[in-house]
Amino acid sequence: MKRNPYVPLIAGLSLIFFFYAIVNTIRHVKVYLVYSSGLGPFIIGGLLLAVILVLIVKGSGYR
Repeated sequence: MKRNPYVPLIAGLSLIFFFYAIVNTIRHVKVYLVYSSGLGPFIIGGLLLAVILVLIVKGSGYR
């Protein structure tokens, strides 16, 4: 079995997404725990998740 060559890239993007989500949540959560950040963070987060999923699927063909 060959190893997925995209593992380091997937791990790096996952780490970036995790820290981005945490920092964004801390910055935009109000006292009443209302998430009021607009549409931008959801688009960026969705793009990061899409790239991670594409790399996982693309790399699974190397097995």
